[in-house]
Amino acid sequence: MTPFTDIYRLFLAKVNSYDLTTYTLEELEEDLLGYLELSIANFTVCTKDLSEVENHSFKEKLNTKEKNILANFMVLEFLRPKMTTDELIVQAMTDKDIRMTSQANHLKLVMEHYKNLERRVNNEMNSYIVKQGLDGMKNASTK
Repeated sequence: MTPFTDIYRLFLAKVNSYDLTTYTLEELEEDLLGYLELSIANFTVCTKDLSEVENHSFKEKLNTKEKNILANFMVLEFLRPKMTTDELIVQAMTDKDIRMTSQANHLKLVMEHYKNLERRVNNEMNSYIVKQGLDGMKNASTK
């Protein structure tokens, strides 16, 4: 079994957000579970059955790579609303003062970070697929 907290710890190590420090434990767990559920849906190439859960744990034992991919998908889901907040979009379109320009720059940086992380997650999934294929070929040849 793999407890969800294993993935949550990896996610929290990857983000630095003041907002998360203001949450109650219940609110934090609710948000983390939401990000994890979205991550599970995105990790379509996982060879483990991520739908089998019990007591806030995956029934299957996930390896470090699988946990890391899920945590990275959680970061993507965490960043997604930060890029699409109406306030940021309006501020990005307005350059009447320095504060607005600063917000536009912030949005640009968040979007660049998101795209870079998305590429990294896709690369991790590709290497995961290749490794699973190689392991499958090794197992087939030893039978």
